Amino acid sequence: MQKEILEKNNVLLTAVKISIGFMFGIMLFSSITKSIIIALFGLTILLLVYKTGFTINRRLFFVNTLVYLIILLTIFYSSNLPEASLKLQTTFSLFLFPMLLSLLKVNQVREIQKNIKIYLMIFIVGTFLYNVGPFLWYYFTHYSFGDIIKHYPIIIIQDIGKYGIHPIYMSMHCVISILFSIFIFKEIKTKLNKGLLLIINLVLICFLIIYSKKGPIIGLASVLFIWSFFKAKNVKKYYFLAIFTIGILLISIPKTRNKFLELVKIEEAKSVDSNSTNIRFSIYKTAFGLIKKSPFFGYGIGDFNDQLRKEYKNNTQFLLSKEYNSHNQYLSFLLIGGIPLLLSFFYFLYYNINLSVNNKNYLLIIIISFYSIVMLSENILERENGVIFFSFLINFFSLKNFKKNE
Repeated sequence: MQKEILEKNNVLLTAVKISIGFMFGIMLFSSITKSIIIALFGLTILLLVYKTGFTINRRLFFVNTLVYLIILLTIFYSSNLPEASLKLQTTFSLFLFPMLLSLLKVNQVREIQKNIKIYLMIFIVGTFLYNVGPFLWYYFTHYSFGDIIKHYPIIIIQDIGKYGIHPIYMSMHCVISILFSIFIFKEIKTKLNKGLLLIINLVLICFLIIYSKKGPIIGLASVLFIWSFFKAKNVKKYYFLAIFTIGILLISIPKTRNKFLELVKIEEAKSVDSNSTNIRFSIYKTAFGLIKKSPFFGYGIGDFNDQLRKEYKNNTQFLLSKEYNSHNQYLSFLLIGGIPLLLSFFYFLYYNINLSVNNKNYLLIIIISFYSIVMLSENILERENGVIFFSFLINFFSLKNFKKNE
């Protein structure tokens, strides 16, 4: 009888491991299928908990769900309840993944983490296939090489239906894949596999250049610099060489060079045709004006974008044409829930980084650092393709920091 129970538990744990593998490759699936994969991931964990007994890591659960719980409270002073409901559904990953993962026991986490290299490779290969597949299809069936390079950032938004993704989020996946590759490169034994991993990363760097999104590229260079501090002196030079190489590439390629030259002269945007940096500057100026009017409570999860659009209508009407959000996650937190919400997010970052330093959990440090940098220019927690990966990756890798059941 005891043997049968153990076998059933092992089957369920195997099911959890497989579902985690699908989560790491979730970028390959359509938006509807993503929901099914997440549901199956949750179901396998709940079945495992049902069979092995309920326990919860209270620290992990409380710290990593705190931001969502405070966002939820702002619904009480939101007047636009349909919008509030939609936003709460979009950001639900901030609650779901820490809740599910906090239910795993320490011995189960240890078994799951034996597959960490496989999970990282699934993410890397998944990102590679997502980029290369549509690129080759449209190159062979629709475009010349020059045209596909020019139009590909639009193609992956508009032309691949339910599989579409904004280039900013795919750029983020490319960077995360590159960071994962660095993490596991030493542990790959054969020269052939190392060579294949290098080729994959060169391709991902090429796609980063095609997308030309400043935030993820700056995030990559910054994280490599941060990561170098955790490395031995004889390894640091390779990180600095990588940063130098990224800089040379950005300067030598006109498309990326022009994007970064925008940062030299920043001024208020005059029309929707202004460059992205100046548009962001105008958005930030508007957002700061709103924050000054309600710094402590913000405007609520249902109303903050409505308030932003009202300000656009009064001061910069051309920004209404594309319904721009605040383009800065930290400003967005202030608009939603004021200073308490922003401080709760800083506490979440600090707590997880502090634990990661103590436990030498460098992979989580670089993931948090990267996302924190990109948040300076994007509201990544208010879009499905941002919040799912942010919440899942951070909560999954934070499991290493919690070494006992509570």
